[in-house]
Amino acid sequence: MLVLVLLSLFVIFGAIAGLAVGRYSGRGYALAFIPFVATLGWALANTRRAFAAPLTTCLSWVSDLGLELSFRLDPLAWVMTLVVAGVGAAIVVYCAFYFPPNAAGRARFAAIFTWFGGSMLALVWANHTLIIYTAWELTSVFSFLLIGHHYRSRAARAAARQAFVVTTFGSLTMFGGFMILGACPGGSFQVDQLVTLAQNGELLKGHPAALAVGAILVIFGILTKSALIPFHFWLPAAMAAPTPVSAFLHAATLVKAGVYLALRLTPGFAGIAGWSLILCLFGGATLVVGGWLAIRQTDLKRVLAYGTVSQLGLITSLAGYGNRATMLAALALVGAHATFKSCLFLTTGTVEKIAGSRDIRELSGVGRTHPFLAAIGAAAAASMAGFPLTLGYLGKEAGLHTLLHQGGGGIALLCVITGGSVLTAAYSLRWWFGAFAGKVLPGHKLAALLSGKEAPVGTYPAVALIAVPGFLAAITVSGGFFPGSVTDLFAPHAQTQQQGLLATSNEAGHLALWSGIVPALLTALILGCGYLCFRWRGKIIRVAKRLALPEPARAPSVYRLLIRGLEAGAGRLTSLTQSGSLPVDISIISAVFALAVGAGLVNALPGATWPQLRIYDNFLQVLAVVIVLGATVVVVRARRRMKAILGLGAMGVGMATLWAVQGAPDLALTQLVVEAFTIIVFVLVLRFLPTHFSDRPLRSSRWVRIVIATLVGAVTSGGVFLAATSRLEDPVSVLLPEEVLQFGYGHNIVNVILVDVRAWDTVGELSVLLIAVTGVTALIFRSNLAGRLSVSAPSLRSQVAKAASKTSFSSRWLAGASALEGEKRSLMLEVAARVLYPTLLVASIWLLLVGHNSPGGGFAGGMLAASALSIRYLAGGHYELTLAAPFSPGAILGAGLSVAAASGIIPVFAGGAPFQTMPVDIPFGPLGTLHFTTAMGLDIGVYLVVVGVAVDILGALGAALDREEERGTQLISTSKGPQK
Repeated sequence: MLVLVLLSLFVIFGAIAGLAVGRYSGRGYALAFIPFVATLGWALANTRRAFAAPLTTCLSWVSDLGLELSFRLDPLAWVMTLVVAGVGAAIVVYCAFYFPPNAAGRARFAAIFTWFGGSMLALVWANHTLIIYTAWELTSVFSFLLIGHHYRSRAARAAARQAFVVTTFGSLTMFGGFMILGACPGGSFQVDQLVTLAQNGELLKGHPAALAVGAILVIFGILTKSALIPFHFWLPAAMAAPTPVSAFLHAATLVKAGVYLALRLTPGFAGIAGWSLILCLFGGATLVVGGWLAIRQTDLKRVLAYGTVSQLGLITSLAGYGNRATMLAALALVGAHATFKSCLFLTTGTVEKIAGSRDIRELSGVGRTHPFLAAIGAAAAASMAGFPLTLGYLGKEAGLHTLLHQGGGGIALLCVITGGSVLTAAYSLRWWFGAFAGKVLPGHKLAALLSGKEAPVGTYPAVALIAVPGFLAAITVSGGFFPGSVTDLFAPHAQTQQQGLLATSNEAGHLALWSGIVPALLTALILGCGYLCFRWRGKIIRVAKRLALPEPARAPSVYRLLIRGLEAGAGRLTSLTQSGSLPVDISIISAVFALAVGAGLVNALPGATWPQLRIYDNFLQVLAVVIVLGATVVVVRARRRMKAILGLGAMGVGMATLWAVQGAPDLALTQLVVEAFTIIVFVLVLRFLPTHFSDRPLRSSRWVRIVIATLVGAVTSGGVFLAATSRLEDPVSVLLPEEVLQFGYGHNIVNVILVDVRAWDTVGELSVLLIAVTGVTALIFRSNLAGRLSVSAPSLRSQVAKAASKTSFSSRWLAGASALEGEKRSLMLEVAARVLYPTLLVASIWLLLVGHNSPGGGFAGGMLAASALSIRYLAGGHYELTLAAPFSPGAILGAGLSVAAASGIIPVFAGGAPFQTMPVDIPFGPLGTLHFTTAMGLDIGVYLVVVGVAVDILGALGAALDREEERGTQLISTSKGPQK
């Protein structure tokens, strides 16, 4: 249960930290620091328990489907928790001093960074494959937002999109693998059970072919997430992100997810055909190619990025080999890589702060002016190169020693690792000398420094920008002096390793400063050859350029070619299947529906018993039907757009009357408020469309539409009649009045179904609604999609006062109306708005509060509030809308979705299931007791989302278009092209 509390801390403090950083700048990061350090303290406090017997938390989610919120803290999860929380906490401290006080997007960055860390911890702790997949996708989403932090930069947007596409493609294949492994005979969705079943052979007894396919699909996810060949190209491009993001992403989070999954599954899956071979092949190739590409880079961050690619290949190949000793070496390298790579990236960020550049060709003398920073960088680079007495040396030396005693496969991997390690030593030297050594600067750089246009290298950064990398460097160096203690941390998980198909033995390994004369000679050979490669880097780079693949054959080019081909194919498919005419598309859909369902009805007619029909029960039903039919005729024959819209509104009122007469007041109320707001939206759009419809369709086309409409009506009616006679059992609706009160604690059946019985559907529909309104806004605006309507109150008041000074009369309450020209103001509308706005707003809140027991609810209340905002906008224009809703639509939509999600999490802490309705009674002494249910949170979330949608639509179709009209431009075409 404490795991869920910690994850909730990341959600809550992430949001609060975003607000605090936006207001207080660097000091606000103290709130983002809290969940990381709390998680770190919890893990350290539970060290003995985690190593003795794993801590487990398991809560039922969807019991019928076997879905559980299952989490587990075992030795591997403990190690990864220290990596994620420890590195994350250090980087948060660094961020507090790295970003300037006026940095753009600093509030958004703080929140997303914290949530990113929480999602990675959820992945590490998850003991259910579907929870792993969920957290896996969350890391992709948050990394997309962080990589694209500078969203106005085209390179940042492209890098974020590329990373998201590649990792999501891999995660979907991994999801397929998880489903196969969970559903095949002998399989399981529980991770610990899955590994155990693989170790004892039960998993192999089921369906070997399906098992192999599932394992390969999971490996595909590992390759894409950890940027292994051929998917290595997305990681260097992600250097468009701020340096702290790069440090966290490379050292502890996104790319470590794939490595973690390999470490988690290999103890059992090494016995599956192809598992070890694929991981070793792709890992070894990535080690060499990544190192080869790193030597050629001139940007410090790109040197480290390709270095990460290379190091991930090394770790994956050792982890996948299928031997306890190589598993121990891989774990040691995971810890070493977390410390030295985060230190190197943060050091790079500090160098960039000092010198104003991270281009090796433009840096000189930083080591002379900042010797302590240079020493920190040297320590971290030494660990990356595997220099003796460092943590990186312990892991690499253990791997070399183990592979020396393996068979042919082990010797082959040893040769690959030796060659890759030579390149690692070379690019480690290249990074350090490029960052700190003195060299002759190019003329333009020297001129910029002498003229004062750029900061000299003597500029001294904040102490924390040196202290944080220094702390991480101290860990990666000091760890090398305690091989026994480091072995004790990593050995428990390594001991669970089953001998793989590649390994010839499965001895328990150990970390040591001295592993024998041959490993020592190999290390000396690696470092010596690495130094020579660095000294001869010019010749090597020239050779590399001559041997490089042609541009069309390189991975980034192949990716772009595939994306362009996919887009072109989608365009051709769309052109073949879509006409671009909405009436034609609807006609096709309706015709297919009528034919498919009609065929079933015709087949069922011989045995059907038609019910006894009554024409009507109440005269109001007849009146409502007459209204609907009359309005339908008006809409069909209308030549004016406004006439058609009014006819649609009349049809909606008629349907609402039918709902009310039939005893469905909730449906009637919802229909009415939706019709009211929809008509307003239609009217806003009509301002920019021709008054009349275009030419009427041809006579043949008209008859086709009549036939399709008749068939749809007949099939729908026939289906209803047939369904009424096909029931064999009593309807479940008979039980609803009692059940909703017993389990949902409410009397309104419709509302309880929405916020309790099908609460997950409701939350999903909220997400769809949010996406839909975002699409509407994007279709209207081709640039600047932020959609902000809010401005600072003083600025807005000054704008209103300035505009109002040009008019002959002003208003105190509808201040925005004062900014309108006299001919655009309506006295009657302003008077009506004064009465209707507060009345409708209070009524909307009342509907929200009583909806659980009476007609109403969050949706109806939100739509009524939307109508109130619409009235105020119509009376006072776009200034008045900004005054009425001084928050951006995105903030309102996000708050609504967050409140809805939180209402589902709260019952879990009380021992219930997600979104389970629980009563809450708060005593207020002599005033009585306040009674409500947790489902109220979901209703409030729905209310806020609906209001956010309304503000966004009014802002896009109303206020923003008003501004464009005032500027003399127009965003919506009013061309009168032919309409089919």
